[in-house]
Amino acid sequence: MGTKRNQKRRDREASLRELRQRHMKAEFLAKSEISINREVEYIRRCAAGHDSRCVTLDALAFFSTESGDAWMLDPDDGLALCLARDSVALPVRILQTDSSTVVEWNRTYSIEGDRFCTTEKKTGRVTTIVGYPTQAILTAIQDAREAQAKYLGGNVAEPGAPAERPRD
Repeated sequence: MGTKRNQKRRDREASLRELRQRHMKAEFLAKSEISINREVEYIRRCAAGHDSRCVTLDALAFFSTESGDAWMLDPDDGLALCLARDSVALPVRILQTDSSTVVEWNRTYSIEGDRFCTTEKKTGRVTTIVGYPTQAILTAIQDAREAQAKYLGGNVAEPGAPAERPRD
């Protein structure tokens, strides 16, 4: 029994490693090269093609799903912005200048195991979605945090905080 469980765990870990190798690459950009709007368009194109991807840019995470959804996340503040639903781009408000960026975040989010949960800021409506690549999202967030910490010479935030709520 334990051997089967260990094999399943090893298979799952190998699958995640393959996903990371296939879909993740590290690229350091100069501040002048960073464009949130360019990443938004890229992840929307992935969603339109039903291509599941996870991308990080500085402290932000972007992901698309095979179902055609796309999201931008601010893991440090637990904020979310839906960029596309069912392969259709949604209107968003992002203003980026040389000195600052303003995003009109309309949701908060958490990842609880295999569930991606969002709460609309205006209405308080909670939506729970099952089927998103939650483990890949958390891994991308942690990898970005580690890269940032190395670059800045600081400490790494705990994995999944506040993106993932503690389990009971």
